[in-house]
Amino acid sequence: MSFDVEYPDAESVIADVHLTVENTGGEPVGITAGPPAPFGVLVAEAVDTANSITLWNEAYERSDGVETDGFTIGLVTRVGFTTGLQPGESTESTYSLRRDATTGDGTGALATGTYDLTGHDGEAFQVNGDPVDARLHLDSVDSV
Repeated sequence: MSFDVEYPDAESVIADVHLTVENTGGEPVGITAGPPAPFGVLVAEAVDTANSITLWNEAYERSDGVETDGFTIGLVTRVGFTTGLQPGESTESTYSLRRDATTGDGTGALATGTYDLTGHDGEAFQVNGDPVDARLHLDSVDSV
């Protein structure tokens, strides 16, 4: 799994996070998550506080399984999607770290710190049934 980060020149977007999973093994693997595939709705939950940040993906608006209102996520269907990867294949998706994206009632302001990357339900997406441990660290939340 790899992350690549870009810093767009936009007032509401802090960073664009490109998440890629590549199957470097010799056997097929499956990535399981809620809608939309391949990684579902992602939330960064602070390690040291109760703060959480919704990572925005434009696919949320197109998904039948995700209810959105602006950059707020409401209901998310609890159905799992599995994306299969053959050896050497990869899948990716881009998420925006936005000042104005929330899940439900939101749980705080954007703040520096370390965040665990989970799904909207607090569960990480899985590769072959095993949760993926991923963390983001924000050194600054100033616009660029």
